[in-house]
Amino acid sequence: MELTPSDDEALPRRMGNLGLSLMLRFERLNHPRDIHEAVAILRRLVGVIPDTHPDFPLHAGTLGSAMQDQFQVTGKLSDIDEGILWSKKAASLTPEDKPEHAQWLGNLGNALNVRFQHTGDLDDNAQAILAQRTAVSLIPKEDTSLPTGLNLLGLSLWSRFERTRTTSDIDQAIDALERAVRLTSDHSVDLPTFLGNLGGALACRFDHLGSRLDLSQGIVTLEKAVTITPEDSPELPALLHNLSGCLNTRYESTGQGSDVDKAISVAQKAVELSPEEHVDLPMSYTNLGSAHLARFISTANADDLDRCISSYRKATQLTSEGHPLLPERLHDLGSALHTHWRSSKCDSSLQEAVSVMKACLQLLPESHTRYPRILTDYELALFEMTSDLVHLSGGVLAAQQAVHRCPETHVSLPSKLSVLGSALCSRYVNAGNYDDINESVTALRRAVGLTHEGHSSRPTRLGELGSSLTFRFESTHEETDLSEAISLQREAVRLIHSTHPSLPGELAGLGISLMRLFEISTDKKDIIEAIEVQQKAIKLTAPDHARVAVLLHNLGVSFAKADDIDRAIDTFREAIHIIPDTHVVLCRVHKNLGNALWRRYTVKKEPEDADNCIYHYKFASNFRFNPPQPRLEAAKNWTAKLKYYLPESEEVISAFDVSVRLVTTVAGLEQTTRRRFAFLQEISGIPLDAAATALRHGRLDKAVEWLEQGRCLVALADELTRVSKALESSASESRIIRFDMTIPEKLTIEQAAKRQMDLATKWVSLLEEARAIPGFEMFLQPAPLASLCGRLPPMGFVIMLTVNEDRCDAIALSFKQEDTRHISLPRFTLSKAKQYRRILGMRLAAHDLRKRSSGEPQDLATEEPFTQESVERDAGKFRRSRTSAEDNIQQLLRGLWTDIVQPILTTLGIPKHDDSLGHAHPRIWWCPTGPLSFLPLHAAGIYEGLDSESALDYAASSYTPTVSLLTRRVRDDGPIDEDIGGLFLTNHPKAPGYPAIPGTTREVQTIYERVEGMGIRAMKAEGDALSVDDCLRYMEEFSCIHLACHGSQDASDPLRSRFRFHNGTLDLDTISRRDLKNADLAFLSACETSMGEATLPDEAVHLAAGMLAAGYRRVVGTMWSIGDKHAPDVSIDFYNYLWGHGEGGDAKFDGSLSAHALHHATQNLRHNLDNCEKSLLTWIPYVHFGY
Repeated sequence: MELTPSDDEALPRRMGNLGLSLMLRFERLNHPRDIHEAVAILRRLVGVIPDTHPDFPLHAGTLGSAMQDQFQVTGKLSDIDEGILWSKKAASLTPEDKPEHAQWLGNLGNALNVRFQHTGDLDDNAQAILAQRTAVSLIPKEDTSLPTGLNLLGLSLWSRFERTRTTSDIDQAIDALERAVRLTSDHSVDLPTFLGNLGGALACRFDHLGSRLDLSQGIVTLEKAVTITPEDSPELPALLHNLSGCLNTRYESTGQGSDVDKAISVAQKAVELSPEEHVDLPMSYTNLGSAHLARFISTANADDLDRCISSYRKATQLTSEGHPLLPERLHDLGSALHTHWRSSKCDSSLQEAVSVMKACLQLLPESHTRYPRILTDYELALFEMTSDLVHLSGGVLAAQQAVHRCPETHVSLPSKLSVLGSALCSRYVNAGNYDDINESVTALRRAVGLTHEGHSSRPTRLGELGSSLTFRFESTHEETDLSEAISLQREAVRLIHSTHPSLPGELAGLGISLMRLFEISTDKKDIIEAIEVQQKAIKLTAPDHARVAVLLHNLGVSFAKADDIDRAIDTFREAIHIIPDTHVVLCRVHKNLGNALWRRYTVKKEPEDADNCIYHYKFASNFRFNPPQPRLEAAKNWTAKLKYYLPESEEVISAFDVSVRLVTTVAGLEQTTRRRFAFLQEISGIPLDAAATALRHGRLDKAVEWLEQGRCLVALADELTRVSKALESSASESRIIRFDMTIPEKLTIEQAAKRQMDLATKWVSLLEEARAIPGFEMFLQPAPLASLCGRLPPMGFVIMLTVNEDRCDAIALSFKQEDTRHISLPRFTLSKAKQYRRILGMRLAAHDLRKRSSGEPQDLATEEPFTQESVERDAGKFRRSRTSAEDNIQQLLRGLWTDIVQPILTTLGIPKHDDSLGHAHPRIWWCPTGPLSFLPLHAAGIYEGLDSESALDYAASSYTPTVSLLTRRVRDDGPIDEDIGGLFLTNHPKAPGYPAIPGTTREVQTIYERVEGMGIRAMKAEGDALSVDDCLRYMEEFSCIHLACHGSQDASDPLRSRFRFHNGTLDLDTISRRDLKNADLAFLSACETSMGEATLPDEAVHLAAGMLAAGYRRVVGTMWSIGDKHAPDVSIDFYNYLWGHGEGGDAKFDGSLSAHALHHATQNLRHNLDNCEKSLLTWIPYVHFGY
């Protein structure tokens, strides 16, 4: 060609011959330079001849085929696009009656199908099938090109089946491929290729329908193709790696070791026969790696895993940058490295796995079909490396995205559902969210439903579903879940071949479920069977397999259940001996070994057992490689056993330090608020027990610190404003995932949760940075006692009260630390506190104190008939037919006085106040914990007889949810911005669904007229004139607010406690997220604004506390419903006192006197009533919070 002049008529023909020859040599030797040169020549050729030239269709069609070959080398879609363009041109320029027309249509269909395989565009596939059907119909039956056309048609139908899972497509594909084989001579060079494609299609139908006959026929067909293919054929390596893949599939189905051995041998031969530059060499290495990995899973032979990693590494090295299969091969390598870490706990393997998967993700757009699946593995690997729940949630989110993107009929959907279900189950185990285990069961049930009988993965998926059902049973105790779990796990075991590597895992799952069955049946045969299947699982597992330690742990638990404590202890110790130092199961094994040792100690009383028990609890509590939840379980045992066995040991202080810190961590910012409340109900007694222990050991400082930590878990931080506000906003969002939600709806919730956890991580990072600054070491941590005292109000005492099973104590804190003291209250007990709370609840229910009422029969200043019917209607669980002499409010208040308040006042030397002296009462801030949080300490006293006296005679009382919150309000008590200073008033007398409270209109109007007359900035809005958003805006524009409306507690979700307006509701959650920098006073003339939540005895979560957290310095609230008759008078007396006693006379609105103003207003009301129960319940509910 080089010697032919450019104007020679023979040049086009010679260029075409050279291009075709280079193509043929490429197809023979697979040298990329040959196809690149062929493409260059053919492009030049079609550029120098007109499309009217009689040979143009031939050269265009040849170039189209060459572009397809070049695509195999480069993986660039632009090559296949160009191939389609030239094939279309060739077909359009060739008459239909010419045999070449069918040839170009077949090539066009093949190119379109290749592009479909890489883009997923079903329209390309449809056009491919149409072109190939047309081509086949145009070829005479006796034509030797018919088998080629049938082969191409079969491949396109097969491709569509892999996308749509329509069984008729794979059936038609096999029919076409079988015809192609039948019509091909035994001596044809195309026969091995056609046999190879038919074998692959049969294996694919096996994967879909589970017929082992298809798989066996596929292997036989591929073996025949290999047998008739010459050793030097370039097609042989591809046939060999296809055969290796099918043998591997049969091994996964049957567990026959000979298949995996042969798969490795065949894959190794494919590698050896492939020249270094062969385009299929990376695929051969991938198949070899997969076969070694399958054998490793069976035998745990480390050499196989090393060879797998080596093969995968070679495959990635041989894959050029930009090749579409590079991310997939990197993923294979990363997954194998992850498996290596799981078996060896070699940290470098896990680090490399994470690095490789990260590189893989960087090569893919987020829209890529494989992106979510790879991201799932990446996040789960990071979780195993860091134990950070953020990454586990990232894995769940990515798995949900993988399921969402997968077509309902796609073959990979069951696998993706299985991954999602397992990830959700793992998060349930590590974080305890019940929604997760429900979703796990749902996903795994779908996966099982989509996996046909006979599929190699069906036993594993049955076992996964069984395990999730067992976990759900542990939470719900629904016996139907456990029964189904055992049935599924028995079926999984039955379906698995006795030599299959997955059998030990399925036996282990069945053993756990049988152990749970024994716990409810107490039938010895259940625990005996559990032990037998667990022992069998261990026997079938290689001694150095990573699974052995977990199996031993489970067996130890079963021995303990069977009361074979000595064998349980020996088994746990054997597990500890072989577990790597950083394995997460180590925490659980140490904790359960501690349990077993303690059980033996209670029988044999050998001190060594008790000492060892405490050691193992301590180890588990401090094991940093575990999430905090299981460590907290161990820490609770550690403290309990120390209190019992070594009550005087100082180690108990360290143990409680760890426990309280773990409580704070588990309930902390990585949890949603709803989950935080549920968790706090479970562990609410820990800070109280810790404080009582600290006081018994003379550690007043620790008692204060732990009580503060225990009561600050739900409170909103007002530091690090931007991050914390965003975090709490996210954490307060509902994350409940319902079964009837669509996948996109679930994804939205999961994405919000992931954002919240990311913010939590940022929060922790910011805290660490802040605490690294000199002088900020204790930033946002409980302040040391001396520092805390120095930030208290300069006058008065803060009284922290705590009660538990052992004791009741008060801690009196003062600005002068030397005046701080511990006051023991031996006459008061936890049972008495609970009794008082029950009495109070019963009496409130009997008087229908649930809503602010306008009707006189419900107003407490008038007597109301008290009947059995009314108590049963209103009292709920506090039903009684009559009130005993001991079960009334007067006796309750007397008990609080004699047992708590009077001893405190006496110890502190606070005298009865002499009103004639003209100065204000001293201040006391009550900070009660536990059930004391719901009792009216401020009204404690004797109200009968000549010796009557009460707390009101000695001091003006306030409350604070936490000492730290009070110190922040003291710190913020500076001048109010003059532009913000003023009072906003609103009343809502006719809230929908609630009794009318017309007295609120008079209340607000009277106050407003007085304010206007004094020239104080004010605004009022009644009922329909105010929206919730308007109210929030006015709260930011006015320093003080007066709300006269219905208010209520939400027992199921305290942060949804709310004020009820004509146009909607204003809840605690919304208020708590406001940033009210100039807020001064909030008067909540509503019911139940400071009741708190009975299920959170260590928390102060109510509307008044929410207003404090939002920034108000002082808040007036009510402990229960108030009568509409007297509420206006209390409000008016309150404001009259404020204006009459403020600096500068009536014109000064001084919120700092609000505690004294409320004391004055309630005393006025009290003196206008008698001391009967109803009268007491009229004025007692008014309480003051804050500074």
